[in-house]
Amino acid sequence: MVVKLAAVGLVLCSLCGCATAYDNKDILNQSFPRVTGESLEEKVVQLPDHFSGQHMILLLGYEQNAQFDIDRWFLGLTDSQVQATVYEIPTVVGMFPGMISGRIDNGMRSGIPSELWTSVITVYGRDAERLARFTGNEKPLNARVILLDPGGRVVYFHDRGYGIPYLKELISLIPARGE
Repeated sequence: MVVKLAAVGLVLCSLCGCATAYDNKDILNQSFPRVTGESLEEKVVQLPDHFSGQHMILLLGYEQNAQFDIDRWFLGLTDSQVQATVYEIPTVVGMFPGMISGRIDNGMRSGIPSELWTSVITVYGRDAERLARFTGNEKPLNARVILLDPGGRVVYFHDRGYGIPYLKELISLIPARGE
């Protein structure tokens, strides 16, 4: 599989920021929680079931300004020609953003080519809060980089900002095709 690049802004998400601060957590070897999101193609997606059977890289962002970190991860993964699909998961906690989710998603759609919409899945409301509790949302400018195994278990987690050593570590955990 090829990296699906979605250079997208977490448009308007920082209006409210994360409603509640949750301590950052070490989620390694835990099962990714079941949540519902919607792709920019307007398709409802159940996570992690949507990724079942393959390794998947998720880049979670809790604030619009996390996009800088997410973009660096995307560029590093693309340049490395990583053999996994990458999804960006804008995670928007709070009631107000949920009420204007259509406006937020339309803002993201306006800046992303339609062929990339499938690789951006936005999670709002209670499910977004579940993800914030799961990973923690301290230092919300840092992406939450998660590698899921085919069963939805977290086999890599990083939340301290992009760096080449972390990228290499992530890539080393992705099995070669056919393994």
